[in-house]
Amino acid sequence: MSQPNPFQLQPLEPVNIKDTLMQYWRNWGWFLLSLVLCLTTAFIYLRYATTEYMVESAMVITDDNNGADLLQTGNVFSDLELFNTSKNIDDEIEILKGKTLMQHVIRKLNLQVTYQKKGKIRDSEVYGPTSPVKVSIIRFDSLEAGKKVTIKPLSAKEYTLSDGPHKAVYQFGQQVVLPWGTFFITSTQQLALSLNTDINIEFNSVKKTAAAYLGDLTITPVNKKGNVLKLSIVSNIPQKGIDVLNELIELYSLEAIENKNEIASKTISFIDDRLVYLVKELSGVEKDVENYKRQNDITDISSESQQYLQNTGDYDKKLSEYEIQINILSAIKQYISSAKNQDNLVPSSLSIQDVTLAQLISNFNQLQLQRKRALKSNFESNPVVINLTEQLVALRQNILENITNIQQGLTIARNALRSKNTKFESLKQHVPQVERQLLEIKRQQNIKESLYQYLLQKREEASLAKAAAVSNLNIIDKADVNDTPVKPRKPLLLMLACVVAFIIPVIVISLKKILKNKISTIDDVKHVGAPVLGEIVHTTLKETLVVKEGSRTVLAELFRLLRSKLQLSAAADKNKVFLVTSTMSGEGKTFFCVNMGATMALAGKKVIMLEFDLRKPMLLSGLTLSANTGITNYLVSGVTNIDELIMKVPGFDSLFVMGAGATPPNPSELILSEKNQELFGLLRERFDYIIIDSPPVGLIADAFNLSEFSDRTLYLIRYNYTFKKQTGLIKEIYEKNTLKNLMLVLNDGHQENINQYGYGYNYGYSYGYVSDEPERSWLKRLFKKNI
Repeated sequence: MSQPNPFQLQPLEPVNIKDTLMQYWRNWGWFLLSLVLCLTTAFIYLRYATTEYMVESAMVITDDNNGADLLQTGNVFSDLELFNTSKNIDDEIEILKGKTLMQHVIRKLNLQVTYQKKGKIRDSEVYGPTSPVKVSIIRFDSLEAGKKVTIKPLSAKEYTLSDGPHKAVYQFGQQVVLPWGTFFITSTQQLALSLNTDINIEFNSVKKTAAAYLGDLTITPVNKKGNVLKLSIVSNIPQKGIDVLNELIELYSLEAIENKNEIASKTISFIDDRLVYLVKELSGVEKDVENYKRQNDITDISSESQQYLQNTGDYDKKLSEYEIQINILSAIKQYISSAKNQDNLVPSSLSIQDVTLAQLISNFNQLQLQRKRALKSNFESNPVVINLTEQLVALRQNILENITNIQQGLTIARNALRSKNTKFESLKQHVPQVERQLLEIKRQQNIKESLYQYLLQKREEASLAKAAAVSNLNIIDKADVNDTPVKPRKPLLLMLACVVAFIIPVIVISLKKILKNKISTIDDVKHVGAPVLGEIVHTTLKETLVVKEGSRTVLAELFRLLRSKLQLSAAADKNKVFLVTSTMSGEGKTFFCVNMGATMALAGKKVIMLEFDLRKPMLLSGLTLSANTGITNYLVSGVTNIDELIMKVPGFDSLFVMGAGATPPNPSELILSEKNQELFGLLRERFDYIIIDSPPVGLIADAFNLSEFSDRTLYLIRYNYTFKKQTGLIKEIYEKNTLKNLMLVLNDGHQENINQYGYGYNYGYSYGYVSDEPERSWLKRLFKKNI
């Protein structure tokens, strides 16, 4: 049964969360630097960012149907429906957010003009009492919205104004005429604090400014079933936001009162027209009575006539009531059918006894008011206006049909009452014809007088309603500012800065790891399948030979560890010749050969190092030695005594080196020569270990030729230097056994590279080994991290 290879790498394991976190922890200095930079940026932003506050107000919109009783005295207003209009909370929200209403606010507060005092780093806006000047616009071209001018007060009387190339001196209160507008500037009490200070004035159109404020305005009902509205607006100047909300509420209240007064005015106008007509008719009837009595010389009416006609009194009263209702309905029908009254309100305070007709007229007036409100901010072609117009047309037709039906019913009732009165006609025959005709004239007079008195009463009620009109709006909380800014939010911004400070290094480290094309950890070579002899840590020492007698450095202990592993890898007689190679130049073959040989020599072994990189020899120079003769002299010149070619390494009793000698024209052929076989035979007999410093396998084939004479191949891979794609070549060599008994040695490992074993950075220091690196400053130790 075969024994497992202790140097064989295990298959790739799932991602180790601890190792991943440690990779980031080793770069904690960059996280700290990122945190400092992000927090510094956040504090600078908070210092100079424009602070915005939330201004809030609350109000309740009452329903006229619920509040009309407060205006009633007895039954005076029982049939006066001037205030009986219901409120839809959603409609009122749209009115409050209407463009027209906000544009009135902008004009009244002059918010289309903003003022900014120039500061050292940023300009600061001033408003109201804090503004040193005030601009009054006479004319402004809306196409020039966003136009800016700069003024500098020179004294309490004059200032300079700059508009691009135009610059002039003006007196405060003097009219300024420019191509895009006309205005004048007056000073305030704050002017003395702003002398010789630049003040930027920006002009905007009322429409654009209103749109900006509507974008910041929020109106929401407190609950779905209630009529309480919460108004809020975001403003960088609290007083400006307070003024905007208060003015918006005030204008809305005034508009509601104006709408009610319009209804009352239309009713009074209608009654006045009817009174003029009735006065003429009543005067004519009274003149008829006067003429009739004068012609017939009548002074008194006999008691007998009164007795006959007494029974007809009740019928005459009812007939009078029917006539009044018929005349009122005819007047309303004529009013609503008139083309000039198509857009006017229908009088609704004429004591209409039919409940259905009264409700239809009330609904018609409500729709007419909604249409007028919509037309204030929309055109007649707007779908909402068209829909309201269509509803009004349909409702007007229903009112006319209802009036016709009521008139027909009243006419039938009146005719029935007249038919009942025929039984008294026989009695009237006994009444003198003169007296009977007089009574008929007086009956007409009484009807006109009753209608006249009724209209006079209703006119007074309408006048009183107009004078007592109040708004449906009650303010719960006046506009006030929340002391906590809504922007920027300091806790949120600082927390975001901390999150970004953490994310940036993580992204940079992760991206660099993903984009890195060089071997950085032992996991990058696991797929090769070859056993790993060990790892060698990075050193900052300039000399090549770092392992010496008595050396207790971390690097020296790692080479001793490699020596032990090599001795355990195979029997001594089968583990004498080591071929050291790599994929390309610069991966540390010479450094490894020198120190590996020194480590074995310190163990009492007789070791020789062969400089078989015949094209580019570096072994002797690494040992600070030189020689004119070497391996090529033995293979070419016929030198038979190898002792002449072997040199002893200073400081070591059993460490020797044989240089390359002169550079031959055919190194590969010399390596394959019988003379070379003879050389290795002699060396095997005289030395315990032979270390061959060979050329890189990725460039030339010399290492493959030398593999014939070796027992084991030590393949150097340098962290952060050897490309990941080159491991494909190593895998192919291992699988095809092109180089005998290949083992990997990972060289030049930093702390973040050597994660699996960690001898150089954990084991070594824990057991008191001396560092072979010079002491670095704390700043370099903090940021000298290879991500």
